[in-house]
Amino acid sequence: MKYVLFICFLSIFSFVSCQSESAKFRKYTKELDIVFDRPALVINLDSCSSCYSVFFQSVKKFELKNYIIVVIAKESKKANLLSNSKNANVFHDVKNLAFNYQILESLPRIYLTDGTVIEVISPEIIDRFIDEN
Repeated sequence: MKYVLFICFLSIFSFVSCQSESAKFRKYTKELDIVFDRPALVINLDSCSSCYSVFFQSVKKFELKNYIIVVIAKESKKANLLSNSKNANVFHDVKNLAFNYQILESLPRIYLTDGTVIEVISPEIIDRFIDEN
């Protein structure tokens, strides 16, 4: 009985957690005037010093799939080196609004329209996501 209750509690907690992450991300995209209708990669170049060099190739692949990319960087020059700012699917968060909405701490994340959030701890995660979708 305890096991069943634990599983029920865990399921409800996971559902509520996903819903709140999704809701926060949707508010964030509205503030940045982003139409969130496809996968979105959020990457912070200010708090992750190695993200540029580690994720560069994978971000380019993500961009080629016409997915949404949000680059958090105080310097637009730095953000432009990572992704093409002229691309309509690339957005720059120069005000660090992602932290206000608590949607990103340091490592990149992929947000899906169904509410799923994928923590990106290596470029292989982005590459695998692209290959599968």
